Amino acid sequence: MVERLAVRFRAAALREGILAGSSEEVERLAPALIELAVLPVFEGGRSAVRGISQKCLWFLGLRTGEARSADALREVARCWLKLPDLARRTALAVGRGRWAGAVEGVNTDPNPLIRAGVAELALDAGDAELAPVCVEMLSDTDPQVALRAERALLGLSLRAVGVRAAGGTGDAEGAVLPGLGASELIEGRADRVFESVAAGCRRFGEHRRRGVLLAALALLDRIAIRFGGRGPGDGRALLANWFHQPDGESLGALRSVLASTRLPLARVRALEWLAVPQLADACVRRLAFTRSVAEHGEVLAAAHLLCRPARAGKVAKLPLLGKIKGRGTAAERVVLPPNSPAPSPGEYGLLSLGARRGLPRFMRAIGADPRVLRTVLGSAIADGDIVARHAACRVMPLGGLGEFCLDRDARVSRTAALRWSRAGSVDSTAGRADAAGVSALARSAEPFLRRIAEEESQLDASPGAGTVRGRVAARRGLLADSGGLLRDIEADLSDQNDLRRVNAIMLIRRLSLTERFEGLLAVIVEEGSPRAAATAVAALASLRTERAARALARCARSSEARVRANAADALTHRHVGESPGVLIELKDDPHHRVRANVLRGAMGSGVAGLPADRAGLILADMLADSRASHRLAGVWVASRALPGAGRARLGQRWAELAARVVELARTDADASVRGRSAACALRLDAEVRAAWRQNVPWQRLSPAQGAGA
Repeated sequence: MVERLAVRFRAAALREGILAGSSEEVERLAPALIELAVLPVFEGGRSAVRGISQKCLWFLGLRTGEARSADALREVARCWLKLPDLARRTALAVGRGRWAGAVEGVNTDPNPLIRAGVAELALDAGDAELAPVCVEMLSDTDPQVALRAERALLGLSLRAVGVRAAGGTGDAEGAVLPGLGASELIEGRADRVFESVAAGCRRFGEHRRRGVLLAALALLDRIAIRFGGRGPGDGRALLANWFHQPDGESLGALRSVLASTRLPLARVRALEWLAVPQLADACVRRLAFTRSVAEHGEVLAAAHLLCRPARAGKVAKLPLLGKIKGRGTAAERVVLPPNSPAPSPGEYGLLSLGARRGLPRFMRAIGADPRVLRTVLGSAIADGDIVARHAACRVMPLGGLGEFCLDRDARVSRTAALRWSRAGSVDSTAGRADAAGVSALARSAEPFLRRIAEEESQLDASPGAGTVRGRVAARRGLLADSGGLLRDIEADLSDQNDLRRVNAIMLIRRLSLTERFEGLLAVIVEEGSPRAAATAVAALASLRTERAARALARCARSSEARVRANAADALTHRHVGESPGVLIELKDDPHHRVRANVLRGAMGSGVAGLPADRAGLILADMLADSRASHRLAGVWVASRALPGAGRARLGQRWAELAARVVELARTDADASVRGRSAACALRLDAEVRAAWRQNVPWQRLSPAQGAGA
């Protein structure tokens, strides 16, 4: 009998049967109803058989197949809660992209089970076009319907930011946080979800559903907050505007949700929202505890956000306490309490690479106790990632640096050893007390570490650029008492003692203080000894001021060769337009270092009036010079000008110069010239062979040719 009914009546009958039937009956009736909802299409695309026009069907009082399918799909939505899982998955595929039209009017059905089914359908379908329907149902008179609508809106929001909805309703307990990726909405625009959540937040006083605020929390990352009005569509702008200007009721609820929710994403948002004044306290409360390794991982991976002072200042007082075990013994350690804001040593290995790299920055920002730092960062010494180990050794307190000083990577061990040095500290004799550390460094295979160990045993802590310990003392003095150190440097620059002046200038360059002492350096250039003047010229080379340019131009005409050489090197790096004409004169200077610096600049960054081809001709003459010092300097220029892009700059001149270098490596009478020429020739040969191999595929070479290459 049912098969004889019109499609719309047949679908209604099947729906009533599903709502009233048992599970066995639903298993039989559901496929029949879903089959009616299938949209009829031609398999062959453009069919030669044309259907009757819609106007003709309307005139005859008939309905199109699309309209009949929509009627059936609407009935599927009415009985959604009764459908088994397999039938739901089938119906989702059948109705994909059509659910927004199918639920029109269904969400206001008198039956609360039908209205609840619409909310459940929105969550299952992942269709952003159903988000406005969920917002309307938040104020439903039936609590269960409103609860399901709240859950659906939260699920759509989590999907919009790449987070799968799972478990729980109000707090979304059990939600998994794989990362903030691209939108995973099945249908519709993510901006539609932003728009709906903004409307739900504006109407919070009507429905008072916390899930809406959780949905806003999921969507409002720092990009959406800062650039919400510039995103795709108006929804982001609406939600960002509400966030910046919330009403008092919704603001208080948002603080409560942020501080108490168990959604892992909330802790990430707490870190991002620290700079928002009205939410800062709630953010700190949320960051003060954690419930899972996933929460640790997401926050630590975003620890770079703490570089902003507005955020770092808020977390500086974050409580991080632990119980001290073995106090006063060599095995003293700190046991962190459950839900600590920092991961325990046992959780370190479960963190992602980004989280392990961000952990030291987070620990430094919260101002953790040194004993807590040793406990939390101690596991980093076994980390396979050099960046994670290096970041940990930069934060690790003195007592935990011993193992990092012996790290297998020189970059980590050097950084740790420089921090381990007691130079410039209040207790400058600490290095002698740590005899075991000095002894371990003295046996290191790294020469730099052995040098530090030797200097630590001597305890010469005076600031200076001549020793590693002196440079460490200077840097620490600059941080602890910058005024005192600057006064000491100024006194040394004004002193007539040549050695003190030179050491002070070298220290200025090491500490990047050249601009601060430009005036005194300019005076030394004019009045100082040749050694001090040459060192001051090298320091002024880093400045781009007119005063420095004039001083360098005068030094280029100095009677001292070392001063002219440093001035020529400095001027060639000031780029073509700033180089004075004096450089053209220096290309024929009697001193080999002066000529070499000018030619190197001409064939590198360029010198006005001295093109690279002409400089190459002068270099060829220099390589054939009768004076060994000039040939040696010429090979030095060739080793820097010929490799890499030098071939393109020099053109045909390149082959001539390369051949001359090879000849010097074989026949020059001076051993130094032969050695430097041989090194240059080997490098050029390797570059030529590498370029040749790239142009000739290996599979085309015979074994003999491949071996010869």
